[in-house]
Amino acid sequence: MEPEQLLGILPRCPFGRFAASKYLAVVHAKLEESLFGAGSEQRRQVLEGAHPRTGFYSEFLRLAKAVWLLHLLAFALDPAPSHFEASRGADFHPRYMESVVRFAGGRVPPGSVVGFPVGPGFKLGDGSVIRARVYLVPRAPPSASVMRN
Repeated sequence: MEPEQLLGILPRCPFGRFAASKYLAVVHAKLEESLFGAGSEQRRQVLEGAHPRTGFYSEFLRLAKAVWLLHLLAFALDPAPSHFEASRGADFHPRYMESVVRFAGGRVPPGSVVGFPVGPGFKLGDGSVIRARVYLVPRAPPSASVMRN
């Protein structure tokens, strides 16, 4: 069932409460204003427990559904998986990270560091790892002021 259909029938079900809370946490009021203009009714509807029938909110619900299903899967495992994130500027570690940029020859250039994290990684109870997705950049050269000393 599509999320919009479910929430049309059961707007305050656990998934509906989850989606609304994540929407309010992730989509800031100023972002909404810049996207939809001042006086948008969408945020007010979500705050009141309704689920707007807009394209933007429908796409958000699709993403929320994927996260919800991932949570259900994760909490069904024993022990529950742990998650980790790569920090900006961290050295690239192929065991724990996967580049979203494809490099010539399939090899990450030496000295690559995380420009920004794209998605978290997960460590499962059996020791296997689902690698974090990262956008890699070349390591910045030392600044000129450091080189003069």
